[in-house]
Amino acid sequence: MSEKTSRRSLKELAWGLGLLSFGCLVTISGWRDYRRDANIERGGQRAEGHLKRKSFIHIYDTVVDCYIDYWFALPGGERIEASQKISESHWQKMREGGAFTVMYSPADPRQNYPLGESNATIGTLIGTGVCAIIALVGVVFIASFLRPQMFD
Repeated sequence: MSEKTSRRSLKELAWGLGLLSFGCLVTISGWRDYRRDANIERGGQRAEGHLKRKSFIHIYDTVVDCYIDYWFALPGGERIEASQKISESHWQKMREGGAFTVMYSPADPRQNYPLGESNATIGTLIGTGVCAIIALVGVVFIASFLRPQMFD
């Protein structure tokens, strides 16, 4: 195997491992989030949430991520503190000290989100599918590295 072919093969392997790792991690994370929120939508409970604080991260003049800190009480009186990343449009409508509806899992109330901020959307499924394809492209690169070099 020539030095040039060897370097090319190692690059294929590195790209393959990187794409496979990234694709798998994001696919698993996206699918987990989708399933969790879909289960909460199907069998979850609602509570009145109380907004404590709003914050955002921005780069230059562009808002990148919007967050809220809030709490809600379970029927038995236990107070649950939570933080959530939410859409900018929803964030702009909310006021500190204001109330809103929270969806939560009765089995694990720490799994919760403001109504309208579920990850159980077609967008999440499409993004998860794209990341699965990226993982498959990584497999192709790895297979390219592992196959015998027939024409060298």
